Amino acid sequence: MDLGTALGLIAGVLVVSALAAGLVERAPLSFPMLFLGLGFAVGDRGLGLISIGLDSRLLEVVAIVTLALVLFLDAVNLELTELRRDWLAPLLVLGLLPALGWWRSLVRTVPPFLAGFGLTVVPALLLSPRGTADSVLYHVQRGVQIESLWANAIDLAHLLGGLPARTVYGFGAYDLQSSVSGEAKLLSGVATAAALAAAAWLVWRRSHAVGGLGPADWAGAFAIGVFAFVLPTRVLSPQYLVWLCAPMAALADRLPGRRALWALVAAAGLSQVIFPFRYTQLRRLYPFDVGLLTLRNLLLLVAFLLVVRAFNHPPDSGPVEHTRRAR
Repeated sequence: MDLGTALGLIAGVLVVSALAAGLVERAPLSFPMLFLGLGFAVGDRGLGLISIGLDSRLLEVVAIVTLALVLFLDAVNLELTELRRDWLAPLLVLGLLPALGWWRSLVRTVPPFLAGFGLTVVPALLLSPRGTADSVLYHVQRGVQIESLWANAIDLAHLLGGLPARTVYGFGAYDLQSSVSGEAKLLSGVATAAALAAAAWLVWRRSHAVGGLGPADWAGAFAIGVFAFVLPTRVLSPQYLVWLCAPMAALADRLPGRRALWALVAAAGLSQVIFPFRYTQLRRLYPFDVGLLTLRNLLLLVAFLLVVRAFNHPPDSGPVEHTRRAR
């Protein structure tokens, strides 16, 4: 199974889990038990649809996605009302040891993070410490990939302002090298952290306003979290759009959600034109192809803004309600 198909399967499982949350809560089985059963069914001992070894890239992707999801949910579930009431409570609760706080706040925040960290990272460290370290360093050392928003801005500066820039090959992809690529690489990490924090705040505000999140709300939260992760980073590969399809589909019951889906479909169509048909021209920084990339990235930004709007927008009324209003 290739990486794109695997990511699509993961997205499908997440959406089905969100939609079936109410049914599972009333059943004697839990989601971890269902996931284990699903893994056994599609694995080597079952249907044989997926074969994952210790050196599988899919295992690395699943571990990274799971860790990001656990950290995102931990940030969403922070007891901010408790922090406001106890003003001397932890000054810094970011998944690390707090600088100052009460024992009650420590018990509520640190153990869940350590449990999530242990379930996702510790097995990888035990199986292959060097491989895990090399994987982290690999992503840290990557440059500004040519299709990212940062590279797109450098492209425009190159075409409109004469900034010297050229493409170089490294880490299995083409990066954009210029006098400002180092600064863009540094700022991308800061921007990603800020975007994830803002996404967590948006989800918390919505949950606080409505008294909890429903299945469609959780799908919107996942979509916002994925957008916050992929847009500010220095790597924006075309397959990242697959991550967004499933959670955004759950927002189709409201007008902004449907508009966001259309924007994503348009961005995916342009991505198909650029990769692979016009990729050589893009690497040579032809104005037409830089324009196509700019339009694709603008559509992704529009889709993100529409998803945020859909997340805070109630579902559309049904036909009966529309008839009542008309009368």
